[in-house]
Amino acid sequence: MPSKTISLDVHAYERLVATRRPGESFSATITRITLPPPRGTAADLLKLSKSKAWGKGVDWDRVDRAVSRRKRSRDLRPAH
Repeated sequence: MPSKTISLDVHAYERLVATRRPGESFSATITRITLPPPRGTAADLLKLSKSKAWGKGVDWDRVDRAVSRRKRSRDLRPAH
């Protein structure tokens, strides 16, 4: 794979070294700490919804309370 050479000040280099995991390359470290995790696709969501793990461990009462608060908040907003 092609590569590029970059310059870092000592402070940035030390932070990068401290962040690097054992056996991890600097490129892998930079990619890990700068890129968001990949988003799931609709196919991933469909697969999860069909699995036995769907909704397992979710506090549904807490979800209901959050939805209710959001609805109340929306109802209290003045109309435009």
